Amino acid sequence: MRAARLLFILTLLAAPAAHAGRGCTEVAPSPEAARKALTLGLRVQEWLDASGARLALIARVGSDLSAHGLRYSHTGYVWRTAPGGPWRVRHLLNHCGTATAGLYEEGLGNFFSDTPFRYEALLAVPAPALQQQLARELGGPHVLDVFEPTYNMLANPWGTHMQNSNQWLLEFTALALAEPGVSDRRSAQAWLAAQGYVPGDIRVSAAERLGATLMAANISFTDHPLATRLGGHYPAVTAESVVDFLAHLDPSLRRGVVALPDPLPVKN
Repeated sequence: MRAARLLFILTLLAAPAAHAGRGCTEVAPSPEAARKALTLGLRVQEWLDASGARLALIARVGSDLSAHGLRYSHTGYVWRTAPGGPWRVRHLLNHCGTATAGLYEEGLGNFFSDTPFRYEALLAVPAPALQQQLARELGGPHVLDVFEPTYNMLANPWGTHMQNSNQWLLEFTALALAEPGVSDRRSAQAWLAAQGYVPGDIRVSAAERLGATLMAANISFTDHPLATRLGGHYPAVTAESVVDFLAHLDPSLRRGVVALPDPLPVKN
């Protein structure tokens, strides 16, 4: 157990300056925030170990999206390459305060280290055969085939010029699970549409749209048709829509929630 805790502490030392699913700041996490991140990461690891899974989808509550009817803001795939090996999260992260993003792989403690709105994780475990397919592609070069570095939190689910974090994960899922013929973003989206994927619906008022346009480089509305912008309802790839789609593909999908009490008790 001490070795596991030490491993978690070491993973925090290499935290990238990138974020997704929450506002971005340059302030280092407080000791209390770091303690919560490590504690939640360890509890998620224990849940995964007990599940017998090799791979699972993981979602976090990076920011408060309750006004939009959403709870989870950001997803990744957590996996291990060998039995008993460390759990790692692969996901797309926005480069802080910019309109660009990159693919990252990091430890569970790091995944919760940017002071999320709530210390809570949703885990979704597919059937073993799907885990095997996803893990095989996750460790290969094709993860880049559906990656777009131009980041937009409200990216059009059916567009290829921009991408949000959940969109990369969804399109990668299509690449990994589809029959041969899905090799890029356009073909991945066509497969998703054929399989019945339904994007989330984000309501953005005119005032919110103006404020975001003026103040946030990582939010753009130009990726959507004019009719969408006038209506104020934006389709987007949300964490909930990704999990719902996985459940649609795999009715045996197992879900679990790991959360810390608020406030986290202090141990003497």
